[in-house]
Amino acid sequence: MYAFWEKPAAIRRQRSAHARKAPNSALPTETERYPRGYQCTCLFPELPYYEPSNRMAPIRDSRERRMSIDTMIAFFRERTHGVLATSNRDLPHCSLMAFLPEEDGRFFYLVTRAGTTKYDNLVHNPRVSFLVDDRDEAAREGRLVARALTVAGRVLGVAAGADRSDLMARFLVRHPTLAELARHRAAVLVTVRMESLQWLEGPLAAEYEILPVDGGETALNGGGAL
Repeated sequence: MYAFWEKPAAIRRQRSAHARKAPNSALPTETERYPRGYQCTCLFPELPYYEPSNRMAPIRDSRERRMSIDTMIAFFRERTHGVLATSNRDLPHCSLMAFLPEEDGRFFYLVTRAGTTKYDNLVHNPRVSFLVDDRDEAAREGRLVARALTVAGRVLGVAAGADRSDLMARFLVRHPTLAELARHRAAVLVTVRMESLQWLEGPLAAEYEILPVDGGETALNGGGAL
């Protein structure tokens, strides 16, 4: 996790030549305690280094500890920014976004401008993924394992009228530095319904929950399509 194996230049040339003759034997096997012909380069020398034989943690049994939906949503609501993933014609696009979570935890709101890449993607494909994590808190607290939550959802449309004014006011209380964006003539406030949650703690311990869909279109309350 904090180190990678690389070959010294001389060995790299030697093994590359060997690989052309016997490609299946060019790489070390998992059974080798130390990969033959490799040297370790530590990415974070201040962190404890773990031997290769100990670098993989066991996968946590879901019966051992199950993260509740409410706990996942509480983690989501405590965050202020995340990475929005959109796509169009098989071309993915990621954007760092501020967001406003709804109190019931089943919806959240994003502010963007019409005509941007992400907006055009949403027009063609309303399905999105949104990632939040606590890597900054983990670093401050000295934790080696960060936690992340991936929310899969669907864009329902844009808020309008009184709802838009109320939501935008709440959004700016949470993100006052985005006032210029909110006042932009092309600014839109997008409503996203959360459909599933994937919790990740460390590289292997993962849990997945599907959220019940209960007529979320009413969340727009007079809003419109993108």
